[in-house]
This record gives sequence, structure tokens and C-alpha cells, in this order.
Amino acid sequence: MNDPKDIEALADQEHESWAKWTKWMLQEMSKESGGDFELSGLPCVERWTRQMTTPYAALSEKEKESDRKVVREKLPLYRGDTQIFRSSVEILAWHSEAKDWPTFASTNPRLLTVTNRKWGGFSCPGGKVDRGERLIDAARREFKEETGCEALNLRQFIAGVHYEDPKDGGPPWFCMAFWADLGDQVPTKQEEGTEIGWHTPIQLMENSIYPDWYKYLFAQVDLGYELPEV
Repeated sequence: MNDPKDIEALADQEHESWAKWTKWMLQEMSKESGGDFELSGLPCVERWTRQMTTPYAALSEKEKESDRKVVREKLPLYRGDTQIFRSSVEILAWHSEAKDWPTFASTNPRLLTVTNRKWGGFSCPGGKVDRGERLIDAARREFKEETGCEALNLRQFIAGVHYEDPKDGGPPWFCMAFWADLGDQVPTKQEEGTEIGWHTPIQLMENSIYPDWYKYLFAQVDLGYELPEV
């Protein structure tokens, strides 16, 4: 299974699977917005569209290596080893001064964050998905529980896996990230020891609980400046 030929064949499959999922996601985002959310002009969407219509063999070496990395991380699954993924959601809500972000690249927008009273540190609002709960319902619930606000115009962004849980050492977390608007709502502390804050993408990528997770998320949008190396 560690043979380079096996890795390459599985990476081809991973790319095909990603392309189908991304195509569906973009169609759903456009459908749910009623056509008001313009997708074609976003740099990340232009990149995704090119990549999902390009066969694996024709991708750049950097793009191929991204698929190979996913395969290497999933080797326990391919080998048939037991691997349980826990489910979670995360909500990215930006400060009202940058309402049109993530297309807004002329400033460094601040994102709503909460401190984690159990582990310390900060991250965007989010949490565990209850058994039988839909991801979008979990996102609405967690956002309300942690900020006191309704998640307005909630929409899916991208999914990924937390492999580097900093504390519990348990199985990886599957996480679906959402965008949300705050409108005129003012976030407030909801639990003792949990503080509300505002942090820039750079701060999240360098000083949060999950820096690698945020490097992955923000690599999907044009922030208007250089990202830290993963």
C-alpha cells in the first residue's frame, strides 16, 4: 500500500471524488442563493473549476502532491484498519466592516472567535455534531450557544479533517466550515470562562488552537496577502 504506484492510483481516485463533490457544492451554493451569490468571479472558484475539469494526470506537480497527501493520511482506511471520524462544524463570521468578505481582499478582516474554556486558546465558533443532527442545524445551534447570535445567511464553505487535535489524542474530527453573517447583532459571552474576540486570519493561522486547520481553510480564498507556510 505504500508503493508509489498505489499512492498514485489512489490519488487519481481522490481527485475524481473531490471534483464531483466540489461540483455539487458549487451547484448547491448557487441554488440556495437564488442566483444572488455570484460564484464565477471568486478566485478560489475559478481555481476549483479549472482543477475539477482537469484529469489528475494533467494537474501540476504541486496539485498532485496535495492529493497524494490526502491518500497518505487515509492509509489506515485503505488498509482496512479501524478509523472513526468524529463530526464537527465551524462557523466563520466576519466583522461588519468587511461584509463582502471572502471576496474582500483590500483589508485584513477580523473573524469572530471564542476562547475554549476546556483547552484554552481561541478558534472560530463551532463544536460537535450530535448523533442524527444535520450539519447545518449543528452550525446554527453551536453559533447560538457560543455567541448568543443567530447565524444569518448561513452557507457551507468547505470540509476537512482535524488530524492534529491538540489535547485529547482521540480519533480525527471531520469538520464542515460555514460562512455566516451577523447583521446588527452583538456577540456576547455565553458561558463562564468563554470569551468573545475578533482575530485576523493571520492570527488564526499562527496563534489559534488549530493553526494548520486555518491554513487549510484560508488557502481556499484570496486574502490579498501571502499565507504562512503549512
